[in-house]
Amino acid sequence: MTRRNLPIPTLTPEDEARLWAKVQRGADDECWEWQGCRYSGYGRINIGGRHGRLYRVTRLVYFLEHGVDPGEQFVCHSCDNPSCCNPNHLWLGDDAANRADCESKGRANHPKGETHGLAKLTEVAVLSLRASDEDNCTLARRYGVTDVAVSGVRRGRTWKHVGGEIKLRPPGRPKLTKNDVLAIRTSDETNHKLAKRYRVSDSAIGKARRGKTWKHVGGKIKSRPLGRPKRRRLTTQQGE
Repeated sequence: MTRRNLPIPTLTPEDEARLWAKVQRGADDECWEWQGCRYSGYGRINIGGRHGRLYRVTRLVYFLEHGVDPGEQFVCHSCDNPSCCNPNHLWLGDDAANRADCESKGRANHPKGETHGLAKLTEVAVLSLRASDEDNCTLARRYGVTDVAVSGVRRGRTWKHVGGEIKLRPPGRPKLTKNDVLAIRTSDETNHKLAKRYRVSDSAIGKARRGKTWKHVGGKIKSRPLGRPKRRRLTTQQGE
């Protein structure tokens, strides 16, 4: 999203004098520190009196030096010092140029791994996941994450900066066998209990019992297999 900047206001000689009075000037190649109000390190100054507005000082300094309103462009610092007001350190650039300058100087904040605020795994855990021969579902329950997250770690889609063996096809959720299907179709247990035992979904159990899958396997087909028991709401009868 493009940041909306205020247009440069009409500056009176008193405004200019008040602005430069708050700048600690130095040599032409040194940073000129702003001594007034700051926001996120950038100098701010009120223009317009009691009912005026706050403006970023660097934009006003660029206008006073070059006579050009920066408009929607950014006033960037070659010195990487937000409070600097030296006109020799200021240059105009669009959002893309500003971001590229930030990236090239290593100032972009891209937290990754354990430094990310939402990270649930550690680098030690990632190395253990990549070295394990267990299936994703088992590891996901152990580490308190989803099997999709485990798969992303083992395939190298996430935590790319951590070493360890990358598996292109890591062990996934266990599949049913022909003997499993025969046992499922002869069982009187609910789909939910069987799903937990075979570590598959309730839907997979239901489809196997109804004959929607594993059609080539025999066994009794249930048109309405036992599902997860539903909770009944208790009601109380009030006496007259």
